[in-house]
Amino acid sequence: MHHYALWALLEADRLGYNLQHYNPMYDGVPEQWKIPADWSLKAQLVFDKPTGGAPEKTFEPLHQRLSVHGKDIDNSLS
Repeated sequence: MHHYALWALLEADRLGYNLQHYNPMYDGVPEQWKIPADWSLKAQLVFDKPTGGAPEKTFEPLHQRLSVHGKDIDNSLS
């Protein structure tokens, strides 16, 4: 729900954003931003003014990207 509320606010201000899983590689973040030690960082929301449109994405067919063990998906995803 929080992600949706933030999306609505950022979209209203014409900001682009990207929700990323938190990378613990940056372990200095809690100390730098005085985040309580008992909090667990899960994600970070990066936002800014867009510099251009999003590039078009192309995808392989779903049956080539998805693997379901114990089920023949080639016939069920046509």
